[in-house]
Amino acid sequence: LKPSGRMAAGVAGLEEALELRDASPRAVEACAAALSGSDTDAWDVAEIFEKLREWLRRDLGVTQKLLSEANLQATIVDSLRRHGDNLEVARLGAGVVAGCCQRSNHNAEIMVAAGVVQELLGLMDRHRSDTLAQDNACVALWRLAERHGGGAEAILLQGGLAQLFRAAEEHGHNPFVQVNVCMAFERLLSRGGAPSDGMLEVANRAVQLHPSNMQIKRGAQRLREALETPVPAGLPGAGLAGAGGKAFGRPPAQRSPSSSAGGVGSGGGGKDAAGSSSCSWQRPSAGWWAQGGGGSGGSGSSGGAAGYMSSDTGAGGAVGAQEVGIRWSRSRGGPEAAAESWQGSGGRGVASLATPLQDWLLELDSVGFLMEYHRCLQKQFSYVSQVVERYAPKGSLDQRFFVDFGVLKLGHR
Repeated sequence: LKPSGRMAAGVAGLEEALELRDASPRAVEACAAALSGSDTDAWDVAEIFEKLREWLRRDLGVTQKLLSEANLQATIVDSLRRHGDNLEVARLGAGVVAGCCQRSNHNAEIMVAAGVVQELLGLMDRHRSDTLAQDNACVALWRLAERHGGGAEAILLQGGLAQLFRAAEEHGHNPFVQVNVCMAFERLLSRGGAPSDGMLEVANRAVQLHPSNMQIKRGAQRLREALETPVPAGLPGAGLAGAGGKAFGRPPAQRSPSSSAGGVGSGGGGKDAAGSSSCSWQRPSAGWWAQGGGGSGGSGSSGGAAGYMSSDTGAGGAVGAQEVGIRWSRSRGGPEAAAESWQGSGGRGVASLATPLQDWLLELDSVGFLMEYHRCLQKQFSYVSQVVERYAPKGSLDQRFFVDFGVLKLGHR
Protein backbone atom coordinates (compact mmCIF):
# COMPACT_ATOMS: atom_id res chain seq x y z
CA LEU A 1 0.00 0.00 0.00
CA LYS A 2 1.23 3.48 -0.84
CA PRO A 3 1.50 5.82 2.13
CA SER A 4 -0.97 8.65 2.36
CA GLY A 5 0.21 12.25 2.30
CA ARG A 6 0.13 12.41 6.08
CA MET A 7 2.14 9.19 6.39
CA ALA A 8 4.67 10.35 3.81
CA ALA A 9 5.25 13.52 5.80
CA GLY A 10 5.20 11.68 9.09
CA VAL A 11 1.91 11.87 10.93
CA ALA A 12 3.45 13.44 14.01
CA GLY A 13 5.39 15.98 11.94
CA LEU A 14 2.38 17.21 9.97
CA GLU A 15 0.03 17.14 12.93
CA GLU A 16 2.49 19.20 14.95
CA ALA A 17 2.94 21.60 12.03
CA LEU A 18 -0.79 22.21 11.75
CA GLU A 19 -0.96 23.08 15.43
CA LEU A 20 1.74 25.76 15.24
CA ARG A 21 0.74 29.40 15.53
CA ASP A 22 3.69 30.61 13.44
CA ALA A 23 5.46 29.07 10.47
CA SER A 24 8.82 27.37 10.92
CA PRO A 25 11.18 25.69 8.44
CA ARG A 26 10.36 22.24 9.79
CA ALA A 27 6.61 22.87 9.72
CA VAL A 28 6.69 24.14 6.14
CA GLU A 29 8.78 21.15 5.08
CA ALA A 30 6.21 18.82 6.64
CA CYS A 31 3.45 20.56 4.69
CA ALA A 32 5.49 20.36 1.49
CA ALA A 33 6.06 16.63 1.94
CA ALA A 34 2.36 16.02 2.52
CA LEU A 35 1.28 18.08 -0.50
CA SER A 36 3.75 16.20 -2.68
CA GLY A 37 2.36 12.81 -1.68
CA SER A 38 0.74 11.05 -4.62
CA ASP A 39 -2.11 9.74 -2.47
CA THR A 40 -2.70 12.87 -0.42
CA ASP A 41 -6.36 13.25 0.47
CA ALA A 42 -8.16 16.39 -0.72
CA TRP A 43 -9.23 17.22 2.81
CA ASP A 44 -5.64 17.02 4.01
CA VAL A 45 -4.74 19.45 1.25
CA ALA A 46 -7.52 21.79 2.37
CA GLU A 47 -6.29 21.63 5.95
CA ILE A 48 -2.73 22.40 4.88
CA PHE A 49 -3.90 25.28 2.68
CA GLU A 50 -5.86 26.69 5.61
CA LYS A 51 -2.73 26.65 7.77
CA LEU A 52 -0.60 28.21 5.02
CA ARG A 53 -3.14 31.03 4.72
CA GLU A 54 -3.05 31.55 8.46
CA TRP A 55 0.73 31.80 8.44
CA LEU A 56 0.73 34.15 5.48
CA ARG A 57 -1.71 36.43 7.22
CA ARG A 58 0.20 36.37 10.45
CA ASP A 59 3.61 37.14 8.96
CA LEU A 60 3.64 37.53 5.19
CA GLY A 61 7.35 38.10 4.65
CA VAL A 62 8.63 35.27 6.83
CA THR A 63 6.12 32.76 5.50
CA GLN A 64 6.82 33.68 1.87
CA LYS A 65 10.52 33.17 2.50
CA LEU A 66 9.94 29.75 4.06
CA LEU A 67 7.62 28.67 1.24
CA SER A 68 10.21 29.74 -1.31
CA GLU A 69 13.00 27.89 0.49
CA ALA A 70 10.87 24.74 0.46
CA ASN A 71 10.11 25.24 -3.28
CA LEU A 72 6.41 25.09 -2.50
CA GLN A 73 5.19 27.42 -5.26
CA ALA A 74 4.86 24.79 -7.97
CA THR A 75 3.68 22.19 -5.44
CA ILE A 76 0.79 24.45 -4.46
CA VAL A 77 -0.21 24.84 -8.10
CA ASP A 78 0.01 21.09 -8.64
CA SER A 79 -2.18 20.49 -5.58
CA LEU A 80 -4.80 22.83 -7.05
CA ARG A 81 -4.57 20.91 -10.32
CA ARG A 82 -5.11 17.55 -8.63
CA HIS A 83 -7.69 18.55 -6.02
CA GLY A 84 -9.33 21.71 -7.34
CA ASP A 85 -12.67 19.93 -7.74
CA ASN A 86 -12.93 20.03 -3.97
CA LEU A 87 -14.61 23.30 -3.00
CA GLU A 88 -12.56 23.84 0.13
CA VAL A 89 -9.32 23.23 -1.74
CA ALA A 90 -10.43 25.71 -4.39
CA ARG A 91 -11.39 28.38 -1.87
CA LEU A 92 -8.34 28.04 0.33
CA GLY A 93 -5.88 27.34 -2.49
CA ALA A 94 -6.78 30.53 -4.33
CA GLY A 95 -6.18 32.40 -1.09
CA VAL A 96 -2.78 30.76 -0.68
CA VAL A 97 -1.83 31.79 -4.23
CA ALA A 98 -2.83 35.38 -3.47
CA GLY A 99 -0.76 35.38 -0.31
CA CYS A 100 2.28 33.84 -1.98
CA CYS A 101 2.25 36.44 -4.78
CA GLN A 102 1.46 39.56 -2.79
CA ARG A 103 4.48 41.85 -3.16
CA SER A 104 6.59 38.91 -4.40
CA ASN A 105 7.71 38.94 -8.03
CA HIS A 106 9.73 35.78 -7.40
CA ASN A 107 6.77 33.69 -6.25
CA ALA A 108 4.47 35.12 -8.91
CA GLU A 109 6.90 34.27 -11.71
CA ILE A 110 7.34 30.67 -10.54
CA MET A 111 3.61 30.14 -10.11
CA VAL A 112 2.79 31.59 -13.51
CA ALA A 113 5.36 29.28 -15.09
CA ALA A 114 3.77 26.36 -13.22
CA GLY A 115 0.38 27.12 -14.76
CA VAL A 116 -1.38 28.82 -11.87
CA VAL A 117 -3.49 31.08 -14.10
CA GLN A 118 -5.02 28.11 -15.90
CA GLU A 119 -5.81 26.45 -12.57
CA LEU A 120 -7.41 29.59 -11.13
CA LEU A 121 -9.60 30.07 -14.19
CA GLY A 122 -10.51 26.40 -14.11
CA LEU A 123 -11.67 26.53 -10.52
CA MET A 124 -13.67 29.68 -11.29
CA ASP A 125 -15.53 27.59 -13.87
CA ARG A 126 -15.98 24.53 -11.68
CA HIS A 127 -17.19 26.54 -8.69
CA ARG A 128 -18.93 29.25 -10.64
CA SER A 129 -21.75 29.85 -8.17
CA ASP A 130 -19.64 29.79 -5.01
CA THR A 131 -19.04 33.35 -3.96
CA LEU A 132 -16.01 32.67 -1.74
CA ALA A 133 -14.21 30.70 -4.43
CA GLN A 134 -14.87 33.49 -6.92
CA ASP A 135 -13.72 36.14 -4.46
CA ASN A 136 -10.46 34.41 -3.57
CA ALA A 137 -9.73 33.65 -7.22
CA CYS A 138 -10.28 37.31 -8.11
CA VAL A 139 -7.84 38.31 -5.37
CA ALA A 140 -5.28 35.85 -6.71
CA LEU A 141 -5.65 37.15 -10.28
CA TRP A 142 -5.25 40.70 -9.01
CA ARG A 143 -2.07 39.81 -7.11
CA LEU A 144 -0.64 37.99 -10.10
CA ALA A 145 -1.48 40.87 -12.44
CA GLU A 146 0.29 43.46 -10.31
CA ARG A 147 3.61 41.60 -10.18
CA HIS A 148 6.34 41.15 -12.76
CA GLY A 149 6.71 37.66 -14.15
CA GLY A 150 4.10 37.47 -16.90
CA GLY A 151 1.00 37.27 -14.74
CA ALA A 152 -0.96 40.00 -16.51
CA GLU A 153 -0.08 38.60 -19.93
CA ALA A 154 -1.05 35.05 -18.95
CA ILE A 155 -4.37 36.22 -17.50
CA LEU A 156 -5.27 38.08 -20.70
CA LEU A 157 -4.16 35.38 -23.11
CA GLN A 158 -5.95 32.61 -21.21
CA GLY A 159 -9.32 34.38 -20.97
CA GLY A 160 -9.03 35.74 -17.46
CA LEU A 161 -10.59 39.06 -18.37
CA ALA A 162 -13.81 37.32 -19.34
CA GLN A 163 -13.82 35.37 -16.09
CA LEU A 164 -13.49 38.58 -14.10
CA PHE A 165 -16.40 40.16 -15.97
CA ARG A 166 -18.50 37.12 -15.27
CA ALA A 167 -17.62 37.06 -11.58
CA ALA A 168 -18.55 40.73 -11.22
CA GLU A 169 -21.85 40.17 -13.01
CA GLU A 170 -22.93 36.99 -11.24
CA HIS A 171 -21.76 37.99 -7.75
CA GLY A 172 -22.98 41.55 -7.53
CA HIS A 173 -24.13 40.91 -3.98
CA ASN A 174 -20.56 40.22 -2.81
CA PRO A 175 -18.71 43.50 -2.17
CA PHE A 176 -15.37 41.73 -2.06
CA VAL A 177 -15.76 40.27 -5.53
CA GLN A 178 -16.65 43.75 -6.77
CA VAL A 179 -13.66 45.55 -5.31
CA ASN A 180 -11.20 42.78 -6.21
CA VAL A 181 -12.44 42.71 -9.81
CA CYS A 182 -11.96 46.48 -9.98
CA MET A 183 -8.42 46.14 -8.64
CA ALA A 184 -7.62 43.30 -11.04
CA PHE A 185 -8.95 45.34 -13.97
CA GLU A 186 -6.82 48.32 -12.92
CA ARG A 187 -3.68 46.18 -12.86
CA LEU A 188 -4.51 44.44 -16.13
CA LEU A 189 -4.94 47.86 -17.74
CA SER A 190 -1.72 49.36 -16.45
CA ARG A 191 0.50 46.28 -16.69
CA GLY A 192 -1.13 44.27 -19.43
CA GLY A 193 -2.77 46.86 -21.66
CA ALA A 194 -6.11 45.07 -21.41
CA PRO A 195 -9.02 46.30 -23.56
CA SER A 196 -11.17 48.58 -21.45
CA ASP A 197 -14.61 47.81 -22.92
CA GLY A 198 -17.15 47.36 -20.14
CA MET A 199 -14.81 48.12 -17.24
CA LEU A 200 -16.29 51.50 -16.42
CA GLU A 201 -19.73 49.91 -16.30
CA VAL A 202 -18.48 47.35 -13.79
CA ALA A 203 -17.01 50.08 -11.58
CA ASN A 204 -20.19 52.14 -11.68
CA ARG A 205 -22.43 49.17 -10.94
CA ALA A 206 -20.26 48.10 -8.02
CA VAL A 207 -20.65 51.52 -6.42
CA GLN A 208 -24.36 51.53 -7.19
CA LEU A 209 -24.84 48.14 -5.54
CA HIS A 210 -22.78 49.03 -2.46
CA PRO A 211 -22.98 52.83 -2.11
CA SER A 212 -21.65 52.94 1.46
CA ASN A 213 -18.69 50.60 0.95
CA MET A 214 -15.50 52.67 1.05
CA GLN A 215 -13.32 49.87 -0.30
CA ILE A 216 -15.43 49.67 -3.44
CA LYS A 217 -15.39 53.45 -3.84
CA ARG A 218 -11.59 53.46 -3.65
CA GLY A 219 -11.24 50.51 -6.00
CA ALA A 220 -13.70 51.98 -8.50
CA GLN A 221 -11.91 55.32 -8.41
CA ARG A 222 -8.55 53.69 -9.08
CA LEU A 223 -10.06 51.86 -12.03
CA ARG A 224 -11.59 55.07 -13.40
CA GLU A 225 -8.23 56.80 -13.15
CA ALA A 226 -6.56 53.91 -14.98
CA LEU A 227 -9.20 54.09 -17.69
CA GLU A 228 -8.33 57.75 -18.23
CA THR A 229 -4.62 56.98 -18.58
CA PRO A 230 -3.33 56.09 -22.07
CA VAL A 231 -2.23 52.46 -22.38
CA PRO A 232 1.51 52.22 -23.15
CA ALA A 233 2.35 50.62 -26.47
CA GLY A 234 3.85 47.16 -26.47
CA LEU A 235 1.80 45.69 -23.64
CA PRO A 236 0.32 42.23 -24.32
CA GLY A 237 -3.29 43.44 -24.46
CA ALA A 238 -2.68 46.64 -26.41
CA GLY A 239 -4.71 46.79 -29.60
CA LEU A 240 -7.10 44.02 -28.64
CA ALA A 241 -9.97 46.44 -28.03
CA GLY A 242 -10.00 47.42 -31.68
CA ALA A 243 -10.13 43.81 -32.83
CA GLY A 244 -12.99 42.30 -30.96
CA GLY A 245 -12.12 43.65 -27.55
CA LYS A 246 -15.66 43.33 -26.31
CA ALA A 247 -15.75 39.67 -27.17
CA PHE A 248 -12.30 39.29 -25.66
CA GLY A 249 -13.51 40.70 -22.38
CA ARG A 250 -16.93 39.12 -22.03
CA PRO A 251 -17.84 35.89 -20.25
CA PRO A 252 -17.29 32.77 -22.36
CA ALA A 253 -19.08 29.48 -22.13
CA GLN A 254 -17.95 27.31 -19.24
CA ARG A 255 -14.70 25.52 -19.87
CA SER A 256 -15.98 22.13 -18.81
CA PRO A 257 -19.46 20.74 -19.50
CA SER A 258 -19.14 18.78 -16.28
CA SER A 259 -18.57 21.89 -14.18
CA SER A 260 -20.70 21.96 -11.08
CA ALA A 261 -21.69 24.79 -8.79
CA GLY A 262 -20.76 23.12 -5.58
CA GLY A 263 -17.81 20.90 -6.40
CA VAL A 264 -16.83 17.75 -4.56
CA GLY A 265 -16.47 19.53 -1.27
CA SER A 266 -19.70 21.51 -1.19
CA GLY A 267 -21.36 19.09 1.13
CA GLY A 268 -24.68 20.90 1.11
CA GLY A 269 -23.62 22.87 4.16
CA GLY A 270 -25.66 25.97 3.40
CA LYS A 271 -27.52 27.72 0.65
CA ASP A 272 -25.25 29.04 -2.06
CA ALA A 273 -25.08 32.82 -1.77
CA ALA A 274 -24.53 33.43 -5.44
CA GLY A 275 -27.85 32.05 -6.60
CA SER A 276 -28.30 31.32 -10.27
CA SER A 277 -25.76 32.17 -12.92
CA SER A 278 -27.84 35.05 -14.25
CA CYS A 279 -27.59 38.42 -12.58
CA SER A 280 -30.56 40.56 -11.62
CA TRP A 281 -28.38 43.29 -10.09
CA GLN A 282 -30.62 43.48 -7.05
CA ARG A 283 -29.04 44.86 -3.94
CA PRO A 284 -28.91 42.22 -1.20
CA SER A 285 -30.26 42.64 2.27
CA ALA A 286 -27.86 43.80 4.96
CA GLY A 287 -25.80 41.12 6.64
CA TRP A 288 -25.93 38.59 3.80
CA TRP A 289 -22.60 37.15 4.92
CA ALA A 290 -24.23 36.13 8.19
CA GLN A 291 -27.17 34.51 6.42
CA GLY A 292 -25.46 31.37 5.16
CA GLY A 293 -23.50 32.60 2.13
CA GLY A 294 -21.31 30.00 0.51
CA GLY A 295 -21.96 26.36 -0.15
CA SER A 296 -19.93 24.68 2.53
CA GLY A 297 -19.77 24.59 6.26
CA GLY A 298 -16.20 23.35 6.17
CA SER A 299 -12.87 24.95 6.88
CA GLY A 300 -12.95 27.27 3.89
CA SER A 301 -15.86 29.26 5.24
CA SER A 302 -13.83 30.27 8.24
CA GLY A 303 -10.64 30.69 6.29
CA GLY A 304 -8.03 29.89 8.86
CA ALA A 305 -6.98 32.23 11.57
CA ALA A 306 -7.55 35.50 9.88
CA GLY A 307 -9.21 35.19 6.59
CA TYR A 308 -6.78 36.16 3.15
CA MET A 309 -7.86 37.36 3.03
CA SER A 310 -7.47 40.46 4.77
CA SER A 311 -6.43 43.12 2.56
CA ASP A 312 -2.85 44.00 2.63
CA THR A 313 -2.35 42.49 6.06
CA GLY A 314 -1.06 39.27 4.68
CA ALA A 315 -2.57 37.56 1.76
CA GLY A 316 -4.27 39.79 -0.66
CA GLY A 317 -7.87 40.88 -0.12
CA ALA A 318 -9.71 44.05 -0.95
CA VAL A 319 -7.81 47.29 -1.12
CA GLY A 320 -8.04 49.81 1.67
CA ALA A 321 -8.35 47.71 4.79
CA GLN A 322 -4.93 48.82 5.94
CA GLU A 323 -6.33 52.32 6.30
CA VAL A 324 -8.94 51.37 8.87
CA GLY A 325 -8.47 53.05 12.23
CA ILE A 326 -9.20 49.98 14.32
CA ARG A 327 -7.43 46.65 13.83
CA TRP A 328 -8.80 43.27 14.74
CA SER A 329 -5.70 41.28 13.90
CA ARG A 330 -3.37 40.43 16.77
CA SER A 331 -0.42 41.02 14.48
CA ARG A 332 -1.45 44.69 14.30
CA GLY A 333 -1.94 45.10 18.02
CA GLY A 334 -5.51 43.87 18.32
CA PRO A 335 -8.53 45.71 19.66
CA GLU A 336 -6.72 46.48 22.90
CA ALA A 337 -4.18 48.63 21.07
CA ALA A 338 -6.91 50.27 19.04
CA ALA A 339 -8.87 51.16 22.15
CA GLU A 340 -5.76 52.50 23.86
CA SER A 341 -4.94 54.61 20.83
CA TRP A 342 -8.43 56.07 20.80
CA GLN A 343 -8.42 56.66 24.55
CA GLY A 344 -5.03 58.34 24.45
CA SER A 345 -6.11 60.68 21.69
CA GLY A 346 -8.80 62.20 23.87
CA GLY A 347 -11.53 60.83 21.61
CA ARG A 348 -10.10 62.29 18.41
CA GLY A 349 -10.63 58.90 16.78
CA VAL A 350 -14.38 59.23 17.15
CA ALA A 351 -14.85 59.49 13.37
CA SER A 352 -13.64 55.92 12.82
CA LEU A 353 -15.46 54.69 15.94
CA ALA A 354 -18.69 56.08 14.52
CA THR A 355 -18.46 53.57 11.67
CA PRO A 356 -21.46 51.20 11.41
CA LEU A 357 -20.63 47.69 12.57
CA GLN A 358 -21.11 46.06 9.18
CA ASP A 359 -18.75 48.49 7.44
CA TRP A 360 -16.21 48.04 10.23
CA LEU A 361 -16.19 44.25 9.96
CA LEU A 362 -15.95 44.37 6.18
CA GLU A 363 -13.02 46.76 6.28
CA LEU A 364 -11.18 44.70 8.88
CA ASP A 365 -11.31 41.54 6.79
CA SER A 366 -11.51 41.74 3.04
CA VAL A 367 -13.03 38.30 2.56
CA GLY A 368 -15.82 38.69 5.10
CA PHE A 369 -15.00 35.95 7.57
CA LEU A 370 -15.59 38.35 10.47
CA MET A 371 -19.14 38.94 9.25
CA GLU A 372 -20.15 35.77 11.09
CA TYR A 373 -20.16 37.94 14.22
CA HIS A 374 -22.28 40.70 12.73
CA ARG A 375 -25.65 39.24 13.61
CA CYS A 376 -24.77 38.87 17.30
CA LEU A 377 -23.13 42.29 17.46
CA GLN A 378 -25.99 44.13 15.84
CA LYS A 379 -28.42 42.82 18.44
CA GLN A 380 -26.68 45.04 20.98
CA PHE A 381 -24.77 47.69 19.03
CA SER A 382 -25.00 49.87 15.97
CA TYR A 383 -21.57 51.53 15.95
CA VAL A 384 -18.01 50.69 16.90
CA SER A 385 -18.03 53.42 19.55
CA GLN A 386 -20.70 51.52 21.47
CA VAL A 387 -18.56 48.38 21.49
CA VAL A 388 -15.57 50.32 22.80
CA GLU A 389 -17.70 52.04 25.43
CA ARG A 390 -18.85 48.72 26.87
CA TYR A 391 -15.80 46.51 26.45
CA ALA A 392 -12.87 48.92 26.43
CA PRO A 393 -13.90 52.05 28.38
CA LYS A 394 -10.42 52.46 29.85
CA GLY A 395 -8.46 51.42 26.78
CA SER A 396 -7.99 47.75 27.65
CA LEU A 397 -10.30 45.25 25.99
CA ASP A 398 -12.34 43.14 28.39
CA GLN A 399 -11.81 39.50 27.42
CA ARG A 400 -15.52 38.94 27.98
CA PHE A 401 -15.98 40.38 24.51
CA PHE A 402 -14.58 37.20 22.92
CA VAL A 403 -16.74 35.01 25.15
CA ASP A 404 -19.93 37.00 24.69
CA PHE A 405 -19.70 36.91 20.91
CA GLY A 406 -18.16 33.48 20.44
CA VAL A 407 -14.83 34.67 18.98
CA LEU A 408 -12.86 31.45 19.37
CA LYS A 409 -10.31 31.58 16.54
CA LEU A 410 -7.06 33.27 17.54
CA GLY A 411 -6.74 34.98 14.18
CA HIS A 412 -10.22 36.46 14.52
CA ARG A 413 -9.34 37.84 17.93
